[in-house]
Amino acid sequence: MTIFLHHYPASSFAEKVRVLLGYLKLEWQSVPIEPIAPRPDLDLLTGGYRRTPVLQIDSNIYCDTHLIARTLADHAFDETLFAHGFVAERISEWADHQLIDVCRTLNMRPEAISDTIERIAPGKVAAFKKDRAALFKGSSKQKLSPETALAFLTTYLNQLNNWLDNAFMFGKLPSIADFSVYHCLWSLAQSPLNSTLLYPYANVCDWMERVHAFGHGLFEDSDAQEAIDHAFDTFPELPFVTTLLLPGFQIGDYVKVTPVDYGCVSVVGELLAMSADQIIVGRETDETGGVICHFPISGYEIRKLEEH
Repeated sequence: MTIFLHHYPASSFAEKVRVLLGYLKLEWQSVPIEPIAPRPDLDLLTGGYRRTPVLQIDSNIYCDTHLIARTLADHAFDETLFAHGFVAERISEWADHQLIDVCRTLNMRPEAISDTIERIAPGKVAAFKKDRAALFKGSSKQKLSPETALAFLTTYLNQLNNWLDNAFMFGKLPSIADFSVYHCLWSLAQSPLNSTLLYPYANVCDWMERVHAFGHGLFEDSDAQEAIDHAFDTFPELPFVTTLLLPGFQIGDYVKVTPVDYGCVSVVGELLAMSADQIIVGRETDETGGVICHFPISGYEIRKLEEH
């Protein structure tokens, strides 16, 4: 099986997955994407999913980094990343939804925004602002003021600094919580202005260095056409999941799956499976052949379409 990661360098969520690939010592193909939509090649594989990154394993397409992380852990036969169960996963969810908003707000405040945009999309200030306005259109996220975000961050960093008395958040080995908190603070560390906010917290900085040291694993540069061709050349295999259908749904229904907080672009396909953890839909295009798209249950809405 071949792993492709569709990503761009400045994406913090992509950094979460890149460092996780390093920790798990996995080999992968790096497929660069534009930080600004449209992404027509990637849309062929995902059906229009708006967020970054996207993981592809042969003709299986995985969306959302929490599901991507669990998929990679299973792929690497790792039993430690999710070993701390509910507590670590809820910290991960908090980081990916709340802490990232705090860091994003600080990176987009007036004194930092020029550097942030130049780092993500060099020379494309107007296009970037338009793209991000579309990304967050209809978002359920509450907008923070820079002052509120700074107050939140100070509280979080104090608490984390006091908690980190081991190599990682839950002991000698990292958990999914480490990678989720790390990528948020990594996004701050990329800004010359905001990186200074981390300096007073020695335990946090040392911990970030330990996560950073995992690197990005063994990867080769690839491109969208190679990824599309590989999807076409491999048979989509439906993984075994324990079926747990929501009321009103049946396997074979034509459905749309939509993130509920931001990037609310629906992906349409045939419902192939549903479990307590994920929604799996099948899609097909002339370019990719049949592909299977995976979404987590948490954070996504599924609706049945009456007509196909």
